[in-house]
Amino acid sequence: MEPLDLKSLTCFVRVVELRSFSKAALALRIAQPAISRHIQKLEMQLNLKLLVRSVRGVDVTDGGQVLYERAIAILQEVADLPSEVRAREDEPRGVVLMGVSPGAGKIIVPPMIERMRQLYPKLNVRIVEGFTGIIQQGLQELKFDLGLLYFTEKRPSVEFELLLHEPLFVIGQGKKEKEAARRAVYGLKDLVNLPLILPARPNQSRVQMEDLMASENLALNVSMEVDSIPIQKSLVQRGHGMAILSYGAVHEEVERGVLSASPIRSVDAFRKLIIARNTERRSTVAIRTVTKLVREIAYDLVTRGEWPGATMGLPGEST
Repeated sequence: MEPLDLKSLTCFVRVVELRSFSKAALALRIAQPAISRHIQKLEMQLNLKLLVRSVRGVDVTDGGQVLYERAIAILQEVADLPSEVRAREDEPRGVVLMGVSPGAGKIIVPPMIERMRQLYPKLNVRIVEGFTGIIQQGLQELKFDLGLLYFTEKRPSVEFELLLHEPLFVIGQGKKEKEAARRAVYGLKDLVNLPLILPARPNQSRVQMEDLMASENLALNVSMEVDSIPIQKSLVQRGHGMAILSYGAVHEEVERGVLSASPIRSVDAFRKLIIARNTERRSTVAIRTVTKLVREIAYDLVTRGEWPGATMGLPGEST
């Protein structure tokens, strides 16, 4: 049997309610013959008489009454459907896969998750930690919905929003280490003789610092290459050298006094922290909500002074 169509059901319901074909035609603003054709179509599809004419107008049969009651419910559901769809679309839900740089992720992600669970219980984020190059590749290959990383260069199909400018710090032993030798601030010339524990090239911060030093005809003293921030921090804490990291990577250790973080005296010794996504992936409510949360947490941390030296990018500013 051919499915019943909504227009025929609408005509039928209005005729029953008004007990008149002509009044139903006026209410629906269609010709009366069209109303009659819709009713005839329903009766043929159901092989059932739905309406009968009487001196009082139009009466509904027993079978017609059953259809009338069901039709009202169906038409109401159809009328309610747009608002229900919008409500569901507006409620963030599902899983967002986000690649995060270790330093920034360590300071932003925990409070972001806490706020997300409080405000959006049906939303979840899966975090994958990685250096900038890995996150960039993951974004381009659509492995990540979002990336929280440091800007290096623009990539095709990947849009970036600047969150903040984050200075680089010289990381040394903390105040709990009696023999710790450190300065309040390091100039570029002070870095020349420091035994540095750095990631291998082409790590973005390594390349950035070497280029910055080269611009002043200086060179870094790299004593060890370690592509792991936790291991770098452990080696520094044990007195095997010093590192150059963001404050986000060491904020817990600095607060505990096991590491120190001293700024570098150079206007170029900073990195741009960005939130990024591939434009080939649809921007869902969930993705937009996580982006908003990351933006809000970054702003809160900076304005409360909990991210030393960091300054906000303008809202919506892109690199």
